[in-house]
Amino acid sequence: MLKKFIIFSILLFSITFCFAESRFLLFGIAYPLTQNKSKDVTANVSLSLLQNSVGEISGVNLCGFSAVCKGKVSGVQGAFLYSQIDDDLTGVSIAPVNVVNNNVKGIQLGIGNIIGRDFLGFQICTVVNFVGDKFKGFQVSTLFNMVGSDFKGLQFAGGCNVTGGNLKGVQIGSTFNFTGKKMNGLQWSGVNVAGEMDGYQIGYINISQRNKGMQIGIINIGEEQNGIPVGLVNLSDDGEVRWQNYLSNFAGFITAVKFESNNFVSTLEVGGPNRENDIDESVMFGFHYGYKIPFRKFTFEVDAGYFHVLYEPENVDDDLPNSLAVQLRISGNYRLTNWLELFGGIGVTAMGDYESEPEAQNRLLYFAGINLF
Repeated sequence: MLKKFIIFSILLFSITFCFAESRFLLFGIAYPLTQNKSKDVTANVSLSLLQNSVGEISGVNLCGFSAVCKGKVSGVQGAFLYSQIDDDLTGVSIAPVNVVNNNVKGIQLGIGNIIGRDFLGFQICTVVNFVGDKFKGFQVSTLFNMVGSDFKGLQFAGGCNVTGGNLKGVQIGSTFNFTGKKMNGLQWSGVNVAGEMDGYQIGYINISQRNKGMQIGIINIGEEQNGIPVGLVNLSDDGEVRWQNYLSNFAGFITAVKFESNNFVSTLEVGGPNRENDIDESVMFGFHYGYKIPFRKFTFEVDAGYFHVLYEPENVDDDLPNSLAVQLRISGNYRLTNWLELFGGIGVTAMGDYESEPEAQNRLLYFAGINLF
């Protein structure tokens, strides 16, 4: 095998000196053992066993290990290790590492793709995609995508997506999405961050400086909240966090944290015992979400929620499993001071266990309490 490779290399080396330099077709082993004696030569086709460096390519530039073009490439450039284009690429670049120092219109396939300026087309890699300026098209990576300025299209990563400017389109990542300025579209990841958000954020934690769209997650944070936050914890600079305590015919005593943001209300609750079944040895955890309509000091509020009820096994019948309760409530709130608010209301409770659906019975709910701070 080695003998055949040596013979082939000698023959290819001989060809480079037997034929005059051609602008259409270049052969070689590695520069300067190639037909082009200058790195500024323009060619239609360049084929090198190991490496070559040419001026411009209008066609195909293929090398065994490293392909370097000092000018533009209009066509295809590929290598088994490294591809570099110092000017624009219009076409396809395929290599484990692809570097284009200027603009790209076309497709890049590799382990790592790096673009100095704008990109229009498809960029696909297994580790990292980087574009220094604007991007329009599809950017896909198993690990990390980064665009320095504006992005239009789809950004999909197995790990993180970062756009420094505006985003109009979709960001999907398993861990983290970031848009530095305005996001108009969809962010879907574990953690989503945007400057101004006019679209949808779906994740465990959603953060926006100014929200005009919808946030769906466990924790939603908006410095200025003008949209719809749907989550367990909703925080904003113009919102409120209150400590709620109340009594009801469903539970003896409930204490809760109440989050208010753009008139949307979420409440995390804990209390007991269960008064529906007259079982003292029980504790319940709940969550309610709703909307309030303020009228000066008076506020009208409607919400829906859920309670998980736990029983002490040694104190109850073995046939009574842990149960759940679904509630629909209407309440009125009156603010006495900046830190004290009285409230009361009525509703309906449907009880059941996890082995069957809640019973749709007319179980009247009534409650009253105070909100502090």
